[in-house]
Amino acid sequence: MRERMVLALPAGSALPDAHAVASASCGGVMCHASDAAARLPGLPAAGVVLKAVAATIDVRGAATEQRVIAVMELAKAHRASPLVIVRLMSSDRYDKVSSPRAMPAAAAAVARIAEAARRCGMSVALEAAEGTWMRQPEDAVRVAMRVNRMHVGVAVSLDDFAVGDAATLTQRMRLVMPKLLALRVRGGAQLLSRGVLAARPATGEPVAAWREIVAMGYAGLVVVRSI
Repeated sequence: MRERMVLALPAGSALPDAHAVASASCGGVMCHASDAAARLPGLPAAGVVLKAVAATIDVRGAATEQRVIAVMELAKAHRASPLVIVRLMSSDRYDKVSSPRAMPAAAAAVARIAEAARRCGMSVALEAAEGTWMRQPEDAVRVAMRVNRMHVGVAVSLDDFAVGDAATLTQRMRLVMPKLLALRVRGGAQLLSRGVLAARPATGEPVAAWREIVAMGYAGLVVVRSI
């Protein structure tokens, strides 16, 4: 279980050593693409494995796309093969959230990133989030299906499944599961490694969603924050 756990590092934070990562019950770390160049050289000496890189791209702008590709190539040069977790934004004010208008541009951008990831031996997970063009996990699944690459899937947060009845939850999980490569939770890895997820107001994690995913046999990465 520990090898699947990934500790998310805040932007600009110090790189933890292997002991600190292991103490958090994690097998590696995730950093933001903007920090990757600074963190990668220090990973071997710290004994830390880079399991994931998070990035945001503008589907209407090639510059952000090229920066993500450059990070992948840099990671490959450092013999790292992180999962690339990507959020999609649009600088075009006419591209409403989840609207089909931006779908061709989004799919084309992801396809280019996917091709670079293939060359680097990496996979890509599209992550829906508030304030982005992909706001719901179903949006990310639609883009992944449109791109139609074996190494392109989705990343979701348990917060996305905090509401809804049991039947709706199961239906949504079944839609996401075939493409699910990474799962974000706000609880600590120590709780998850024991198969327990605390439903405290401080975390607000939807326990039912976690149990549903485990029951469906999820075996991908779990990105956590230390508690």
